[in-house]
Amino acid sequence: MTDMSKNAPDKDMQEVGHWGQAVALSFRFLLVGAAAVALGWLLSNIRQVPPDSQAVILRLGAVARVQGPGLLIAWPKPIEQVVLVPASARQIQFAIGRFTESQPPSSATDVYGYDLSDTPRLNSGFLLSGDSSVVHLEARVFYQITDAQSYMIAEGHIAVALQRKYSGPLSVMVMAFLGIPLALSFGRRGTVIALCSAVAVSLAYWGVSGGFQQLGNHGLLPPPVAGWAPPVIFAAAGTYFLARIRT
Repeated sequence: MTDMSKNAPDKDMQEVGHWGQAVALSFRFLLVGAAAVALGWLLSNIRQVPPDSQAVILRLGAVARVQGPGLLIAWPKPIEQVVLVPASARQIQFAIGRFTESQPPSSATDVYGYDLSDTPRLNSGFLLSGDSSVVHLEARVFYQITDAQSYMIAEGHIAVALQRKYSGPLSVMVMAFLGIPLALSFGRRGTVIALCSAVAVSLAYWGVSGGFQQLGNHGLLPPPVAGWAPPVIFAAAGTYFLARIRT
């Protein structure tokens, strides 16, 4: 009875024929392959966090936890997503590309040991010192990520915020430059009118600057344009009004 029960599957396989045996083996290999894929998916988010990084774990789009260097065990995607960011002790360098524009070698001219381009916009990083020497200005901002969770929330706004931070001192000079024609034009009509015009221009600058920042945060404008466009626009307006003043 036992021998007959053992030989029953073999007889069944013989009865289905070669094509049936091939289909049965294919299903077995498919089952083994699916099990291997499922196991690899379950282990896909087990990784090693480098010593100079920290991991932010997003669970269904929300920040679940932050883990430092070492072995990380997390649920696989799309349940949890692991994003590596620099550690809090690591300094990050942000170069102001406005002063380091790339120049084609064919259009560069060697002046005082520097390659100057025929396009004036590409030479914005070169300044003339008091002793008539040419110096090249390079600006770099160094920052650290002390709160990884807040960094993940505001990651898309950081580039725009850094550009605005660097253009902030220029905005003070632009507003002072714009105030000269306003003072000469409205100052003759009374102090109250001149003061109201100054407040109106300040509110306009604040609104334009905030609008460009929102456009940069949503990716509609590059960060350099979003940070530097407001002072450039108001500097051009100040030049226009200053040229129209009757002396």
